[in-house]
Amino acid sequence: MKKILFNRTVTSPSALKPLATSFVKKLAPGAVILLEGSLGAGKTTFVRAICSELDVNPGEVKSPSYTIINEYGGLWTIYHMDLYRLSDSSELNGLGLSEYIEYPEDDAITFIEWPQSAFAYLNETVDMLYHVQIEHIEGKKGRKIVIRSLK
Repeated sequence: MKKILFNRTVTSPSALKPLATSFVKKLAPGAVILLEGSLGAGKTTFVRAICSELDVNPGEVKSPSYTIINEYGGLWTIYHMDLYRLSDSSELNGLGLSEYIEYPEDDAITFIEWPQSAFAYLNETVDMLYHVQIEHIEGKKGRKIVIRSLK
């Protein structure tokens, strides 16, 4: 089931707050949120807005492009992953993705940027799976954000 939960246009990072507040109400421990969008679309900015709603200092939320996985503490443990550098799904085992997904901290949610290499695995394994598509609005300042529940 691919149900659209939110379809919004935002014109600034601060305009993400109402969307973040609404989306957090749908989340629970065990949720995995897949983020897609071009480079610079605002994937990490979106994660920062959600983390702020979960009592994480927004200044702590950085892109995991080089570290692959960042962990933040707030109301829940938050794993923030970036799979951009993975060439295919065979590299997921070396990353230990199953440890984070199948045996997470009691109160953990996971954000995954560039999730293409892990999609089949996540679709089979995760009960609470969401997809966030972030797109630049051509010719305008802002982003279109569509959030779907995949299960």
